[in-house]
Amino acid sequence: MELFSPSLLAACGIGVLLAFLFFCVLALIMAVILLVLLGVPGLMLSYFLSKEGERLSNCLSTILGVTLFSLLFSLFTFINYFAIICSDRHAGPSFGDVRYVRIGENYLYESIDGLPFYIEGPRDYSNIDSIADYGDWVYGKSHDKYFALSMADSTLKEDSLFANLELPDACDPSNFRDGESFYAEKCGNVGTGPSLFEVMAKPFFWALLISGLSSFFVKKVVQKIENWIRDWRARRKAIEE
Repeated sequence: MELFSPSLLAACGIGVLLAFLFFCVLALIMAVILLVLLGVPGLMLSYFLSKEGERLSNCLSTILGVTLFSLLFSLFTFINYFAIICSDRHAGPSFGDVRYVRIGENYLYESIDGLPFYIEGPRDYSNIDSIADYGDWVYGKSHDKYFALSMADSTLKEDSLFANLELPDACDPSNFRDGESFYAEKCGNVGTGPSLFEVMAKPFFWALLISGLSSFFVKKVVQKIENWIRDWRARRKAIEE
């Protein structure tokens, strides 16, 4: 069986879409807040600090720069955050009723719709009541029998007596944890949530760069248009005189 089952992929796809739409709404709200906080003071400063002949170009470039920065920074930030939490670098993803966390190079530990956890990979195992791990071995109890799965070579052992599994001495039933506790522990071992700097640093840089270049370009274009209009008026006035 494939590492990602069709049911998991379908549920994750729907969850990803809903989460992305939710993040887009949050990004829009954040952009509006930034636009108000940065746009009004920036526009006032551009107007009062500019020379009379440069006020229009400075104000237009400021409006464009702040608006573009607010939109891009908000959008890039939420996209970056969305990408980080969906990666393997952080805690196991949870999309809707689907939860999973990687427990080996080729194995996932997952649950759908609150049902018992199961292991999915080159060798699957379902209906897990309790579980523990040691090295490449994942072992536990499933209903009326014990099991042990080697994530190295996909060897599966099952028996009604734990001792008959012939596991390393460090493997012991006293290490068993319920499915939720094991999941929480594995999620914590994958990594903590992203830091504020990790989420916002790159979006801030790119948003500032794009908005700054766009603002500079618009300012130059408006200045050229203003100069052309002034020259045209001067020529027209000279002709009339």
